[in-house]
Amino acid sequence: MIPKIVHYCWFGNTPKNYLANRYVKSFNKLGGGVKIIEWNEQNCDLDENNYIR
Repeated sequence: MIPKIVHYCWFGNTPKNYLANRYVKSFNKLGGGVKIIEWNEQNCDLDENNYIR
């Protein structure tokens, strides 16, 4: 079974704007049991990966 996980990135230490918040809230409409993961500076070390640098 494929896990129901939506990953998205929000970098820049700025608050999400209205449109971004609407998109994130819309992920919950995908159905029950969907896990939503936001990748940002707090949980992703950007210096760890040569491709990202």
